[in-house]
Amino acid sequence: MNNGNFESTGLEVAVIGISGCFPGAKSTNELWENLIQGKETVSFFSDKELREAGVEASTLADPNYVKANGLLDEPYQFDNQFFEYQDREAELMDPQLRLLHECTWNAFENAGYATTETQNRVGVFVGATDNLLWLSTVLNMVNNDPVALFEADTIIKKDYFATRLAYKLNLKGPAVNIQTACSTSLVAVHMAVQNLLNGDCDMAVAGGASVQAKKEGYRYQEGMIMSPDGHCRPFDANAKGIVGGEGVGAVILKRLEDAEQDGDQILAVIKGSAINNDGNEKVGFTAPSVQGQKDVITSALEMAEVDPSTITYVECHGTGTQLGDPIEIEALTQAFSETEKQFCRIGSLKSNIGHLDAAAGIAGFIKTVMCLQLEKLPASLHYKSANPNINFVDSPFIVNSELHEWKSEQGPLRAGVSSFGIGGTNAHVVLEQYRDQRVSGESREWQVFLLSAKTKNALTTRKQDLNEYVNQHESQLPDISYTLQVGRTDLSHRQAVIVGPNQKIQEILKGEYPGQVLEGHVNEGETQSTVFMFPGQGSQYGGMLRELYDSEPEFKSHVDACFDILDGLLTQPIKSALLAENDDQQASELLKNTACTQPALFVSEYALAKLLMGWGIEPTSMIGHSIGEYVAACLAGVFSLEDALRLVVQRGQLMANTQSGRMLSISLPADKLEHYLSDNVSVAASNSSDLSVVSGPELEIDTMLTELTKNGVKCSLLHTSHAYHSDMMKPILPEFMMVLKSIKFFAPEKPYISNVTGSWITAEQATSHDYWCQHLVSTVAFSEGLDKLLSEPNNIFVEIGPGHTLSSFIRRHKNKQGSHRVLNTMRHAREEHSADQQLLHALGGAFTAGVAIDWERYRDGEQRMRVGLPGYSFEAKSFIPGKMRANNLTVNDEHGDTALHSRPNVSTAYVAPEGETQENLAQIWKNLFKIESVGIHDNFFELGGHSLLSVRLISYIEKEMMCKFSPEQIFNMNTIFSQSEFINQLQEIEKLRTSMDQESDEVEELQI
Repeated sequence: MNNGNFESTGLEVAVIGISGCFPGAKSTNELWENLIQGKETVSFFSDKELREAGVEASTLADPNYVKANGLLDEPYQFDNQFFEYQDREAELMDPQLRLLHECTWNAFENAGYATTETQNRVGVFVGATDNLLWLSTVLNMVNNDPVALFEADTIIKKDYFATRLAYKLNLKGPAVNIQTACSTSLVAVHMAVQNLLNGDCDMAVAGGASVQAKKEGYRYQEGMIMSPDGHCRPFDANAKGIVGGEGVGAVILKRLEDAEQDGDQILAVIKGSAINNDGNEKVGFTAPSVQGQKDVITSALEMAEVDPSTITYVECHGTGTQLGDPIEIEALTQAFSETEKQFCRIGSLKSNIGHLDAAAGIAGFIKTVMCLQLEKLPASLHYKSANPNINFVDSPFIVNSELHEWKSEQGPLRAGVSSFGIGGTNAHVVLEQYRDQRVSGESREWQVFLLSAKTKNALTTRKQDLNEYVNQHESQLPDISYTLQVGRTDLSHRQAVIVGPNQKIQEILKGEYPGQVLEGHVNEGETQSTVFMFPGQGSQYGGMLRELYDSEPEFKSHVDACFDILDGLLTQPIKSALLAENDDQQASELLKNTACTQPALFVSEYALAKLLMGWGIEPTSMIGHSIGEYVAACLAGVFSLEDALRLVVQRGQLMANTQSGRMLSISLPADKLEHYLSDNVSVAASNSSDLSVVSGPELEIDTMLTELTKNGVKCSLLHTSHAYHSDMMKPILPEFMMVLKSIKFFAPEKPYISNVTGSWITAEQATSHDYWCQHLVSTVAFSEGLDKLLSEPNNIFVEIGPGHTLSSFIRRHKNKQGSHRVLNTMRHAREEHSADQQLLHALGGAFTAGVAIDWERYRDGEQRMRVGLPGYSFEAKSFIPGKMRANNLTVNDEHGDTALHSRPNVSTAYVAPEGETQENLAQIWKNLFKIESVGIHDNFFELGGHSLLSVRLISYIEKEMMCKFSPEQIFNMNTIFSQSEFINQLQEIEKLRTSMDQESDEVEELQI
């Protein structure tokens, strides 16, 4: 274990993420600031506020009505679109469940984990307060519709809270609702701990919610538990009860050993936990029990195997009642059984924010975790003198009535957290400070920071939050980058921020380094396909592998593996040329010799492709240009690496021995060149829709150049010594055939484009000796191959090799669409930026284009740590059932009286209904989805329809339009237009049948 002075029991559980919202605090950070400042954030209302909230005048006039409560600022707010709930679902959903969605998501983000993509078995243990007003309102709204009632049940009843979260966040461990009144959420922590230790899950979220979403006070009744003045005074002589409060909290837990091994942030350690029940050893069902509380604290201490004298703070249940506080202190005193006096400070968060009912335990737990992490104890408010029934002087305890610096010279700080529920279910947790001895390791000089969000506005906020965080944690840049790579769900709006040595990310975010902030948008549910492109001769240069060879160990290993094979086949120092300094002219000259160029390009492209594939970027398809097709074929399994290298070396040497010639690039399509061609000049390559290359003898190429130039055709000579892909290569075919016959060929396992046909390679072609001979002399049908690849709008093209040659062919191709992205992995010889920057630019571009990257494998070999970055800024809007808005629970609308919301963003343009049938259907759909307008081509399922809604739709159509659909028909006829066509056809058939019946009746009358 890496905790200083830590004695392990093997049962430790790490707290790796926290999130919450509380009265006066939208986050745990805001809660901490309030606590440090000694703020009480209970709200005290004016009569005007309460009248506007629907409180009756007679209630306000009652002298026992206390106009206070610990309320959330925006309890009705919810970002339903983020979690893919339709407006009508969000409006019905219990606000507690809404906020649990957001809170749980951000707890995972705080832990540095992407909930929807984690491979761990993640458990969910949550509970909430009964929300009877909300429950009755919604049930009254849907009680005439059994399908709607069933659907509403699953979003308003506590039975489904845990499973709803598990479903939406793809959590596959135990999903259990906890319900033990006030101790609910601390019991949830204990249950999560037990399930982790039992091996039922590998990570767990534990938490609770208490949100009534109603601005109101309460009636004080002497002898009951509520405070007469809206203040909670735990342990004080004037303590007279609690004040209610709202809040939501969630924590992410993991076995400590796993958390340390995985590089998780560790906020605190759970050493032990316990739960029990009082039984009947107390004066009544609702009363607390000294024995029950003592026993649960003792059990937690025993599990923790710590001496009570090492615990120097306890976050008490601390309700501030004359009966409850003395019982709690007596139970603690008996459990600690210490002779030393007043060494342990106590406090209660209820003095700041009120009693959060089912969320009280998790709120106190989160507070204590932050106390341990930041080594401060905030004041427990409103304490002046002790409850006369508490003898603090002779106990181990002292009320922490002011901000206290919390230190320990003997070992890690330790604390207890208690939560006791009405009915007697008690919970206690022993927490320990984590003094992290782990150190992050070295990292790459260049880093990429990935940001994504559901909307542009949220992405902007993400960027601002990152900027603020980096300002305070500049030393953590590699860990911040790592956390954003592996600890966030990739959403549709994306940015990749590339940061180099001696650069400040803050300056890059401001736009001071153009080109280092990449943007993209990926449609949800859209699959991106990656096309690897391998260039041919002409793009190579001396030293082109040196930087990547030094900085990427996996790339180095693939290069070395190739040269281990080539050492027996080559006499030229190609490896030295590839690893030379960039300005090494001798190396560049060597690589101009095609006998060296071809193996050099193959090694470069093969090693880089294997590096990208090692990072999880698998090609859906491939295309090469000339020698580049050999790389594609090797990666597709057509021949082994050893055979591929032998082929490439022999090919290069044979081609180097052919008669010299020239090649000319021409800005015309291949089919426009016939007029200029002579018998000895061949079309060597069709590169793009308006770009071709010809090959032939020097004199004839020069003549062609003159004629083309005279006719205003743009053309240029290529820097080659031979006329590749022309008849001038034919003399070497017999010898090359002999080489081919010594190679073992296999059918390709990955699809790639043939240079010979411009279409997909077939197994027959790939394994044919004649094909590879033809490949040597035939036109490179690259443009025709692009025709195939560019027909797929979601293809992402990655050029794997030096320069931008193939990328330029795509960019100028007539079939390129705006959705196509083109990425370059190696810089051009004339570009001055580093190879590391270029490769990272490609990775960032791939991310923004929607390509999946295995960032854990990218970071393989690094010692990285997850850090607690700011969570997602949800773009919430208010959802209040219509009748609750009017403070009236009577509902007359059979479809439910929820407000109509704006039409959501869907893939089809809005087309208004025309005619009676379409208009009637549109009204039914509007009532069903609770949206203001529905287009006749809007898809039922894209609007949020599902099997239960289809049953409701069938029922409404049958009732309103006297037409019966089956569920299968709704699945197939999923637009108003298709349904209206079907109904109109049925009506025509019915008219025809009626007409025929009438005619039949008339015939019968005539016969009679």
